[in-house]
Amino acid sequence: MSSTQPCLAAVLATASQYGVGAREIGKVHLGNALRIEYKGSAVVDSSLDALRSIWANSLENTLAAK
Repeated sequence: MSSTQPCLAAVLATASQYGVGAREIGKVHLGNALRIEYKGSAVVDSSLDALRSIWANSLENTLAAK
């Protein structure tokens, strides 16, 4: 889930109160790309347009391949 930085402590406390595992794993930056880093290296780095096309056409492409 996403949370604003000021609410993060409350979200983590609520999760803990109900026995739900939660932790901060990154930060969201506005822009035209999705970039996910793990241990300082990018593991995903793609434009939103490319990802949108993959998502929007995924069912059609899957059915066409069968």
